[in-house]
Amino acid sequence: MLELNCISHGGDTVTLQFDGKKVTLVGAPAYDNPFSGPGCCCYAPPPKSALPPPSIASLNLLHSAYDESSHQLTLKAAIPKHSNGMLGVETFQLEVLERDKSLKWCQAVMKSAYRDSRPGKRFLVLINPFSGQGKAKDIWNQRVKAVFDAAEANCEVIYTTHANHAAEIALDFDLAQYNAVVTVSGDGIIHELINGILKRPDGREVAKRLPIGPVPGGTGNALVVSLLGHEAGADPVVAAVQVIKGRGMDMDICSITYAQDHYYSFLTQNYGITAYADLATEGLRWLGDTRTTLGVLKEIVANSSYGAKIQLDVVKDDKAVIKRGYNNACSLPRRRTISGGATSDKDMEGSSYGGPDDAGSGSGSADETHQGKNREFLQHADTQVLTARTEAENEPQSEQNGSVGTVTKTTVHGEIDNVNLAEEQVSSPSSPSGKPAVKSAFPESLPALSQPLPDDWLTIEGDIKMFFTSKVPWIARDLLSHPCALPDDGLLDVLILGTDVTRADSLSLLPKFETGAHLDDPKLKYYKIRAFRFEPRMKPGQANYVAIDGEHAAMEESLHPTFLEIVNESHLHAHHEAMRGNANPETHFKVTVVSEEFAGKTLMQRHRQLYALLDNEIKGGVHALSLKAKTPQEWTKE
Repeated sequence: MLELNCISHGGDTVTLQFDGKKVTLVGAPAYDNPFSGPGCCCYAPPPKSALPPPSIASLNLLHSAYDESSHQLTLKAAIPKHSNGMLGVETFQLEVLERDKSLKWCQAVMKSAYRDSRPGKRFLVLINPFSGQGKAKDIWNQRVKAVFDAAEANCEVIYTTHANHAAEIALDFDLAQYNAVVTVSGDGIIHELINGILKRPDGREVAKRLPIGPVPGGTGNALVVSLLGHEAGADPVVAAVQVIKGRGMDMDICSITYAQDHYYSFLTQNYGITAYADLATEGLRWLGDTRTTLGVLKEIVANSSYGAKIQLDVVKDDKAVIKRGYNNACSLPRRRTISGGATSDKDMEGSSYGGPDDAGSGSGSADETHQGKNREFLQHADTQVLTARTEAENEPQSEQNGSVGTVTKTTVHGEIDNVNLAEEQVSSPSSPSGKPAVKSAFPESLPALSQPLPDDWLTIEGDIKMFFTSKVPWIARDLLSHPCALPDDGLLDVLILGTDVTRADSLSLLPKFETGAHLDDPKLKYYKIRAFRFEPRMKPGQANYVAIDGEHAAMEESLHPTFLEIVNESHLHAHHEAMRGNANPETHFKVTVVSEEFAGKTLMQRHRQLYALLDNEIKGGVHALSLKAKTPQEWTKE
């Protein structure tokens, strides 16, 4: 135990105790305003009743330094500063009485605080100001920037301005100068970032070396919630601390052949109810995580079903065996990838995702395995940076019949790949934008889409309600869809819900997705697979959605835009009555599309083309659209 006697600005004697794991401020009275913003804390008069001395875990300690000229000790840390328990940065400044001990005390604190990392790292920070509810810029400026400043990190900040901007940055920047790339957005920027990295001549080496640190700033934050947990994954300050302190971890990806193109997915692939919830609720992004739940609920009430042919290379189909395998994996050591450092044996604990919400080890049932909302991927208490040893994911392209989200004919073929890159890269076809597509880092091991599959694959053909594969357990903070998903088991987790369930059955299943208890429902099939082939069977008049990592490229395929921006302005028209006399608020959008497809067309022809593509959304309640349709040449002049 190291102790250091100090005096606060209020004249109180404070003893700083450090036991190697935490700093305790003995004798420190209560804060004057515990829910204030970043800054120096001010002490109020001592409370009437004694309170436990405040303690700060080493993980949340960001900086400690002693100034010999002023005899001031500065301690910066992330502590609870909001009424909802979320963290904020606090700076403690104390006058030291035992000056000969000060330097040793500060050095010990910094060594513990950065035991698996080092201070003063250099980060490239990508912020999508349009992400989700449009709050990413404020999240950075008001909450996250203070964390990196306190840790004396060197941050280069870029705000993305258009679709695929992150991919362009990853392609053009000298990434060797950064210790990690930080994304303040939803999951989409991560897709673009990895995409751009793997188009580089040195993409293989960069992907192996450069970690990606996600900070929640969008509607879809499935990756960071799965890494850190249901509660901590929603706190951008917690995520920022984990990026600064965390160790990289490997994660499998799914290699996708979709029509004539080849993509990579590190989150989900889905069709049916869940794809609708992802893609048909774009106009409800202002609702945050709630929009996904509402989308699922709408399809359940409509009792929708979808035609499909599904073929699976099944490894496990017994739920009890899958649960045991998950819990066994959580207790096994696994090696994490650390950029620029070694891994000690004590760091190799657990084999699943995890974070600050973790508590204990799992047992048999799904809800026991995750113990409500505080039991995310187990036993990775400080593993918080996703290593970018993944391949890129592009949005799926498909043939269209002119309606957004309606696929007339396509086949999806997916297989899981280990993140270790192959020695040779194989070029894939050019992307719709005309730029070279992402190079495949994996040799193809499955037959071409036109070729038959082995006889031992499971085939499911007919109507279903949901086909849903994932590498992560949480697709939203309130949807624990794949409770036994593991980051690096080499397998995909698959949910299939058939049409033998009633509307009432489906409604009773929905709340169980919050805890993973749906896994125990006998009508819902859960598989561990190596690969799949999927072919949607369209129904007349039905808009069928196929989503890869929550993205769909219906408009992209039809227009090949170089720029696409959709701004929700519904809040400006909240006083209007909804269309058809509905009591729900209208949805108003400002849509800007830049595409070569508009060349030679009149303004009316361009708008008609856009309205045709948006026909399904307009029928679903989009009332007002402000359209801007430009060619790249026209857009450059503006």
